[in-house]
This record gives sequence, C-alpha cells and structure tokens, in this order.
Amino acid sequence: MNCRKGAICKVIGESVDDWSSLASECQDYAECCGFLIRKKGNDDQQTTIMGSMTLFPTKYPKSMYNKALAVQSAYNELYHKVANDYDFLKEALMGTAAADDFVQRQLELYDTVHREGPAALFSLAIVRSDYMYECTDGFNFKLGQIEFNTMASSMAAVSTKVGKVHRYMARILEDPCLYNGDSYPVNDAVPAIADSIIKAWLLYSNPKAVVMFVLGKKDSNFADIRSIEYAILERNPDVKVVMKTADALQKTSFLNEDKRLIIDDNIEVALVYYRSLYAPNGMTEEFWNLRLLIERSKAIKCPSIPYQLAGTKKVQQELSRPGVVERYLSPEKAAQVRSTFVGLYSLKNKEVVEAAKANPHRYVLKPQREGGGNNTYGEDIVAKLHEIERLGESDAYILMERIQPTKQYNCKLNGIVGNYCRCEPTVSELGIYGAIIGNEDEISYNTTAGYLLRTKLQHVDEGGFCAGYSAIDTPYLLSDEDMLKEIGE
Repeated sequence: MNCRKGAICKVIGESVDDWSSLASECQDYAECCGFLIRKKGNDDQQTTIMGSMTLFPTKYPKSMYNKALAVQSAYNELYHKVANDYDFLKEALMGTAAADDFVQRQLELYDTVHREGPAALFSLAIVRSDYMYECTDGFNFKLGQIEFNTMASSMAAVSTKVGKVHRYMARILEDPCLYNGDSYPVNDAVPAIADSIIKAWLLYSNPKAVVMFVLGKKDSNFADIRSIEYAILERNPDVKVVMKTADALQKTSFLNEDKRLIIDDNIEVALVYYRSLYAPNGMTEEFWNLRLLIERSKAIKCPSIPYQLAGTKKVQQELSRPGVVERYLSPEKAAQVRSTFVGLYSLKNKEVVEAAKANPHRYVLKPQREGGGNNTYGEDIVAKLHEIERLGESDAYILMERIQPTKQYNCKLNGIVGNYCRCEPTVSELGIYGAIIGNEDEISYNTTAGYLLRTKLQHVDEGGFCAGYSAIDTPYLLSDEDMLKEIGE
C-alpha cells in the first residue's frame, strides 16, 4: 500500500461513514467558499453545484514546483516574441492550415490585420504553462511541459478557493502530515490576473473605456470568470467591466472612424478579454467577422489572433527543434526552457510514427485544439494514425512523448448528492499562470501569476476540469528526500 493511502486511512478510519461524513464536511465548506459551477439539468435549465475537487491536497516535490515557477517569465517572453514574428508563424503553420480549417481561418485573419498594420498599441496575454513530473530512475524528479495555453487560460479563481478548503480540512483532521502551513504555497492567481488587466487598461489611456469579457452563451465556469471581475473592481474601482456574449456583440459592436471599438452605441472598449471563441464548434461566419472586427480595432486584445496561433500544438512542436528557442531568448533562458521539453514530433517523422504504432502507450496524439477531450491515447492512436494517413491530415496533428507521472492516492469529489467517496490512485498536472503586456518593440510587463493543480484518476487520460476529467487540487510541498519516501514506501 502506498504510504499516502495508509496515512489517509489511519487518520480517517476505514468505514464508509467516516469517509462520507468527511466528504460532506468538505462539500459544505467548498460551497460556502464559492467553489461552484453550473450544470445543465434534464429540463435544459442550469443548476449550481460544487465543482470537482480532491478531498485532500496532493504532496508535490518542492523542487519541481519551484522550477515551474522560475521558468514562467522566460516562457512568457518566448511566446510573446513568437506571437510577434509573422514570418515564423506563417511558415510553422502553413502545412497545418492546409489540413485544419480552424487554423486556416485564424491565419486569414492574421494576414488581414498584418497587411493593415496593428491598430492596438499593446497586447495582453494571460497564459498558463502545464506540467507533469516523473521519477526517472527512482531517485530524481524530472519536470515535463505538456502544453502552453494562450487562449482562455481559466480556473485561476477555483484553484485559490480549493486551497482554502484544503487548509480547513487539514485543521479539522488534525493531521500533522498536512498541517504545516508553510507547505501550502501562496496562490495569488486572481489578484495577479486582475492586476495585469488593470495595467493594460491603464495603457489604453481612456478612463471612460471599459474592459469587456467575451463569454459563451452559458458558461459553466461562471464563478471563475466573475471572481476575476470582482477582483478588478476591488483593486481599481475606476475600471468598469462589462460581460458580453458573442451573439450580443454581433448586433451592437462597430468601429468608429478612428478604429476604436464601440458597443451599445457609445461605449468604448479598452480591452477585450476572451473566455470563448477558442474552438471551432459554433464558429459561424458572423463570429469570424466579429473576430476580425475586434482584431482591426485599437482595443487591446487578450489574446490577439497571433497569440492564439502561437499557442497551437504545432508551434510548440516547432519550438522544440534545435536552434528555434535560441532565436528568441538568451542562452541562459533558452536552456531553462528546454530543460522542461519532452519529445515533440511532426507526423512527417516516419520513424516516430512507426514507433508510436508499435508502442502507442508511450505517446499522445494531439490536434490543434483547446478545452480538453481532443487528444488520442493508447491503442486508439494506431487506428487514428492510419485514418490521418488515409485522409492526408498529418499536418493537423503532432505526437508527444507521454510523461509517466508519479502515482499518489486521493479522493475525487463532485457536487452530486450521495457521491461515493473512496481513496484511489491519482496523478496530477501543475499549471503556472503568467501575464505579459507589450508589442513588437518592447515588453512592458512580465510576471508569474499563481498556479493551478488538477488531479485525475490514474486510468483517466484527459485532464480538463470543465470537460469533467479532473478535479481541482492543492500542492502540499515536500523536499525531494521526503517526497521520495512518500512515493517509495
């Protein structure tokens, strides 16, 4: 038995009543903290419930957490420079665009605004770099990047709320293994993201202009979005935030003669923060026209079209090629970034494709999509690769070496009444938020902005929270020595 599972059972007891009582206590506290999502019911009406979370924090190597934090500003800089390199993006994504209509449409928008010249003086990117770690030889940990998110990098607020719940659970359990307050890293994700939006708003230099969040019709992650809005208002009451769906904006938005974005007849928009329009589903011609309208405006975009393109899996794979990162970063920063890379391959690499067919469990097959539920794993990779070859869509995907994360034990809870609670093998994914403001000539702001830990059952492949695959968690930091004892016994 893993010592983590043994420690949990020793503190709580083995009976179902013990576990159910603890789960109920955790759910009550989480709901009071505002850890809530909305789900569609049978009558098509939305109901508010607790989001998925772990019952306990997950122990995590402090060295790996600190490494992920330390490299974030270099990653921010790298992707900012890539997003401002038109020639590189065009070359990197030319083949992908031919095989993927969604990327093709984005490139067409990018071509248009590039020809016209950028109207906005600055761009803002709120990003998240996701990682897993593995114990490579039984004695050393290695951090590997899974992806870099440049569009709608969400769950900052829910992460901070779960951290508060886990501290409370440690107190009521009186568990010395989880009670050391110094082992819970401070998570400033919400105030840091709010501050970055405020800084960008100030650079627009019109105190009457608003910050506009672009939402989906019914966003289940409403508490995460509204928490950022409330943090902005708390930190600077002069900033007015408005929420608009893409449907509403089609009817009420236009550019004036000075290319300023106007909504509702006379409200000028300083900054557009996208929390939707990041996937092809539902992207009508009207939505593409809306996106072009906004891109042509002087409003600061978060993110802009080139930033969204920079966040594709194909660009991630191209950056892993020898010498590419070094075009944009100093040798020290480039080495820092490269130390987190795992194997990333084009499907034109026939040797790797054949290796993936022979050993599919060592790889993940990824399309150019965000939001969870899009990747292919295990034996399904073989059939998918044959399908891709038959359809001539090799440029629409990449292969990534699969990280073999360290297993621990935890309990996944959700907001369903009567949820069965049991201790099971889990693996975790750490995300580090960042924010960067700048343009082609300069970077005016670059910061690390808190963290997100998602934990899923070991047998589950995908890791998206909103897609229902993972639970929000909190890292409980240990030294490498203590962590090796934890996972080794």
